[in-house]
Amino acid sequence: WIGLVTVAVDKAWLQKTPDAKSTRGAYIVKGDVVGVLALKDGAAKVEFVDGDNRSFMGWIGQDQYARVKMPGG
Repeated sequence: WIGLVTVAVDKAWLQKTPDAKSTRGAYIVKGDVVGVLALKDGAAKVEFVDGDNRSFMGWIGQDQYARVKMPGG
């Protein structure tokens, strides 16, 4: 991962490409912290690992995430 972001919207669908707008398949929810694999035109390719250690990857839009603030920072 090149960084961490927090999901800032109620539901962010994991897209196959940075500019896709699907509302089907896997999604992450507000407050989830996800690892960033790549950035392209503001979109972030992210990885989410659930409680069962299953990994989900996809793109989310720039308006769907916020950078994680470090404690005391």
